[in-house]
Amino acid sequence: MYNWGYNSTYGGEKEQPGKENLNFAVINMVANYYKPVPATRPGEVTHRIVNPNSRNLADGFAKWYIADNVVDRNAAVTANNWNGGVHPQGGSSYIEGLKLQHPFDTIPISQQTAEEAYHSVLESVGASLPKRDAVDARI
Repeated sequence: MYNWGYNSTYGGEKEQPGKENLNFAVINMVANYYKPVPATRPGEVTHRIVNPNSRNLADGFAKWYIADNVVDRNAAVTANNWNGGVHPQGGSSYIEGLKLQHPFDTIPISQQTAEEAYHSVLESVGASLPKRDAVDARI
């Protein structure tokens, strides 16, 4: 996540109220690299991994597993993503109700660490073929 302005990631509302078999959302937010730069507003948004939202604050949040994300220049949030990186609608008192202790089972993926993913993107992002232009080389 790079240069995100005012909000890095948000959402996760339960989208089908009244339909029990569809009234859920589970998100694994794992091993992403967050790099706030000039367009990122100063303040808490610079270390925000996610801003979970809710249809209603009583029971409308998705369940989130958030781990192993890196927030550039923020060692505390990198060490524990839930320590300042999760800003739910309605405030931090809602964290325990949306937090998962283990990832949601899903299909297997080839997963990299956040640092590996960051360097993998840097290798080919921008105007890189046949070689990087001056602007991309500078950035």
